[in-house]
Amino acid sequence: MKTLSKIFLAICLIVVANGYAQVKLGIPIPSEEKPPIDIPFAIAEEKPMFEACKEVPNDRRTECFKKQLDNYVKIHLKYPPKSLAARIEGRAMIVFRINTDGTVTIIGKRSTDEILEEEAVFLINSLPCLIPGKMKGVPTAVTFAYPINFKLPDNSSNNK
Repeated sequence: MKTLSKIFLAICLIVVANGYAQVKLGIPIPSEEKPPIDIPFAIAEEKPMFEACKEVPNDRRTECFKKQLDNYVKIHLKYPPKSLAARIEGRAMIVFRINTDGTVTIIGKRSTDEILEEEAVFLINSLPCLIPGKMKGVPTAVTFAYPINFKLPDNSSNNK
């Protein structure tokens, strides 16, 4: 019986010691690759752009990007039927990243209404592939915050 308890004790000690050996000490492991850094749109050396902005001079590309984005939203925005029926208006703020391959990733969202927020996210996710921004000539992920206003159509002109 004493031998069995000694074996059991030895197994327990081995399991505990093995588990303790697996604990990470918090020492950073150097890696060859640096994680990508998101650069705010305002400080990107070369701004991301729509294809339509390619021929625009550098000093007017920010204006072109914003105008193209506004036009895209104006054309493709569909007021959610539930929000329309409930007469809900509001604003959705979408923060997105234009990745190094020109695709878009939503990284933040806030809205006065969940349904409006979902539509705004869908709209931004459906953007065409963009030309990525660059820092020192290297494609870089660039973040951009964009508000989308949902305003009910004015019915006063229909009452006349």
